[in-house]
Amino acid sequence: MFKNGCSFFIRAEGFKRGEECKMEIHVIEETLKDLEELTGLAKFKGTVKEIGMLAQTRQFAGAPVNFAFIGNPGTGKVALARLVGEMLRRLQVLQKGQLFGVHKFDLAGESPRENVQRVARVVEKARGGILYVDKVPDILALGKDVIHALLDARETMIVLSGTREELAALLADPDISPKINFRLEFPDYTPGELLEVAQRLVDDYQLVLTAEAAEKLRGIFVEKQNEFGKLGNTRYVKDIIDRAYRRAASRIMTGGDTDKLFPEDIEG
Repeated sequence: MFKNGCSFFIRAEGFKRGEECKMEIHVIEETLKDLEELTGLAKFKGTVKEIGMLAQTRQFAGAPVNFAFIGNPGTGKVALARLVGEMLRRLQVLQKGQLFGVHKFDLAGESPRENVQRVARVVEKARGGILYVDKVPDILALGKDVIHALLDARETMIVLSGTREELAALLADPDISPKINFRLEFPDYTPGELLEVAQRLVDDYQLVLTAEAAEKLRGIFVEKQNEFGKLGNTRYVKDIIDRAYRRAASRIMTGGDTDKLFPEDIEG
């Protein structure tokens, strides 16, 4: 898979030994295996491999690396950001690889100048990690200077996250758009993927999803699949399973069968 990876790194940096290169390839391969365990995100394997290889060259070139994660809520954007951050920490591109969330109230000051000063403090706090920016329209409302200050940050990965509608103005801006190195589209989950997510949540609760309950879930997901974006994708599934768990737990008090989820426990 990475036959030419070592020569790539050696050409880019000029001093890496074979042992270092093998270690980096191992890190990327392990990250790709971890990615396969995340429902609905295996489609990003090629992009994650590219990020792992290119991020170092951008770091040595002194250029920031910025992402736009485009998708509805609950489509795995935060999970992928954490995975990428950990990979880059292990590759010694980032010092921490930790994810820091930022919102409008973190950046809003009494004046445009104070806004930029607040951005500088937030970026410094996140240095060496990933700065995850949600609710981008709220940030953009503070002024372009704020967005530029974020995207010009070095030694930090910046992720601008939102729906296509939320990011449309930013991605179309001729001054801002060129600063975004990677644009990743996160589609809504399929009914089958959400059923897999539901099964993992049930496993986490140490319960058993009966075949009848699984079939009811599948029917709900097929019926609602055009609404997943509005419902929140995996957040919607978690709400269903959390409520089902509470119903199962209540049976403990009455001596009923408590380790299984039945169709009557499932409500969409």
